[in-house]
Amino acid sequence: MILLKQLYFYPQPMTKRNPKSITDISAMTLKILTEDPRTRDDDQLLCAIIWSRLAMKQGLDVRNKTGYEFLLLYVQNKLVSADTITRARRKIQEERPSLRGKKYVERQMKQAQVISELRTLE
Repeated sequence: MILLKQLYFYPQPMTKRNPKSITDISAMTLKILTEDPRTRDDDQLLCAIIWSRLAMKQGLDVRNKTGYEFLLLYVQNKLVSADTITRARRKIQEERPSLRGKKYVERQMKQAQVISELRTLE
């Protein structure tokens, strides 16, 4: 509770949105999805890698940051939002089936089963 109050009343003004464009984030996301297959099914890992790389580019060593300091970076828009990262991932995986994870195949198989079950209810 104290942490949230401190963040809410943080004395410095909020900065403008992170200047990274969706194109830059998409390119970074594509590279990571290609290099590390684990990120194809794990949005938290994908976001953590991107945030770490963006912070390093800004001269910030995230290995020495506390959770509170990370939250401050996030609310000050020094890190791109998780929504932007996952939106880029979804678009890339839509356009490049080879970068889809194992969960995609599982969902598709489950979808066919659900459709079949729904048809039997009619």
